[in-house]
Amino acid sequence: MRDQDLEELASLSALDALTEEECAQVAQQAAHDSELAAAIDDYCNVTAQLAYSAPLVTPPADLKQRLWERIGESPNETTPAEWRGNHKDGQINPQSASSIRLTELTEQSKAVEWEPYEAAPDVFLGTLHVNLDRRMVQCFVRTWGPVTFPRHNHAAAEEIIVLEGDLTIGDRHYQPGDRITTEAGAVHQPQTQEGCLLFLHASLDNDVVPEEV
Repeated sequence: MRDQDLEELASLSALDALTEEECAQVAQQAAHDSELAAAIDDYCNVTAQLAYSAPLVTPPADLKQRLWERIGESPNETTPAEWRGNHKDGQINPQSASSIRLTELTEQSKAVEWEPYEAAPDVFLGTLHVNLDRRMVQCFVRTWGPVTFPRHNHAAAEEIIVLEGDLTIGDRHYQPGDRITTEAGAVHQPQTQEGCLLFLHASLDNDVVPEEV
């Protein structure tokens, strides 16, 4: 395959615009080509910023309920083959993760090894994939009750998918199925009232910000 073709497929992969066969082809090539893998990560980081270029629009109050009803009626849910095409070596394509059924991500969370998070004793982390070259991690975050997460700064764009429970960031409240993107340089302090299970794609270099006195 020519370099130009690979470059085009890498950009389309970040937009989740490839067929299952093309996804498998790119994943196979990227497994042996660190430059291609790095290019895909770069494209994914860029596409994660696209949402910030458009003005915020308040959706109808019943939109989420109508979407869940529509999804429940659809017979074309993501198949295991499509799921395999969206990840390699345990790594989920961050731009296609939101199209995977929440149950699939939840099942993935059961296979990771959970460890307490040093900065917050009531928070547990289950690492799925670490890319040391790009300084990015894909992991699951679990709490079993009310928790205020440490206030932290983002070294790179971050993506969160709420799998269970609730999450509040600023004045916005999120529930299962919600996908949250945060731009590099942003500072926030999420909270959960009931406990939560989250899928997280974030920088290894995020910094905890000391509490203001």
